[in-house]
Amino acid sequence: MDAAACRESRRDTNVPVRHIKQSPLALDLYAILNREAFRANRDGKPRFLAWEWLHTQIGNEYGLLRKFREKALPQIQAILDVHPGLVITQQKGRKGTKSGIWISNLSEPSIPREVLPASAKPAGERPRNPNLRLAPKPVPKPPKELKPATVTEFRRLYPNLDPMACKKAFDTWLAGKGPEAQPKLYDRAFMGFARKWIVGKLVVNKP
Repeated sequence: MDAAACRESRRDTNVPVRHIKQSPLALDLYAILNREAFRANRDGKPRFLAWEWLHTQIGNEYGLLRKFREKALPQIQAILDVHPGLVITQQKGRKGTKSGIWISNLSEPSIPREVLPASAKPAGERPRNPNLRLAPKPVPKPPKELKPATVTEFRRLYPNLDPMACKKAFDTWLAGKGPEAQPKLYDRAFMGFARKWIVGKLVVNKP
């Protein structure tokens, strides 16, 4: 079943798609997720959608993949709010795996029952794993504090510059990076950033 057919099927469902119809991205995601839920339900195994694939299919206008993902996740959550039959989980990209979303075979697609094959129709109420729901966006952690030794070293190297001003610029720069780009050694990364931050600033070295 293709996305166009899935869009057409929305007319025959009880799902209140009027709550998402103002967003073309939400409608596209609704069609794709239900199509994949149909396939997962029919085949008895979950379906994986990589963010890169979704970006190519419906997200080119958003430019960067990161920007598309930031726009898509709230829309997926809105779809889950109006269609709780979908069971979706996120997968973070790691070495050897892609980031994306999984559509569980326990999902109930928003497709009229008469178009489902007999093997895909549920025999009864299926248990659902609440852990498979789309995880909410994590609350950002507060900026880390510099170690006193790092502050001392900064002031030794750049005595006329404010380490806290550099730290503020560093934290702002980090905020624009993804979770995978956050440094494990905050203070070491800060000092590396400081060497670039001082460019163009008047640095008075101690005699």
